[in-house]
Amino acid sequence: MSSFVILTIFLGLFFTNCVAVRGEVRSNSRCSDVSLECEYREKYCFVPAYAGLMFKICRSTCDWCQKSLNDVIHSNRRFFPSLPADIPEWMTGVPPTPDNVEGSGSTGIIPSNCVDHFRTCSKTAALCQAVNYQNIMAQKCPKTCGICE
Repeated sequence: MSSFVILTIFLGLFFTNCVAVRGEVRSNSRCSDVSLECEYREKYCFVPAYAGLMFKICRSTCDWCQKSLNDVIHSNRRFFPSLPADIPEWMTGVPPTPDNVEGSGSTGIIPSNCVDHFRTCSKTAALCQAVNYQNIMAQKCPKTCGICE
């Protein structure tokens, strides 16, 4: 066989198993980025509200190839160790428990069904007025947002 034929076969196999992205060769595997913009959006890997989306489109960039979506979302304290204290739990994936629910007791002034479902609601009260957060804040923090007073 001539060198040309061998080189042609090699290059054919190489390019069917690899994809060139912005000068970088990445192999086609189960774990790859779907978007070409992942390198520019890498900072969102560490924003809990975007973890699910980033897992789907930028899994390789976020270095989550060996992790399940469940691990990324529900064990986020391990993957997002420097979460600011004022991020509401509903943005981090931490389920509510009696310990982290604000307003679990009734004072008699506010109806007993008017409670915030997370202890950080009062710290994030400004989000009640933010257009992109009004619906979720009304659901998770109705007392703080004045929805049911």
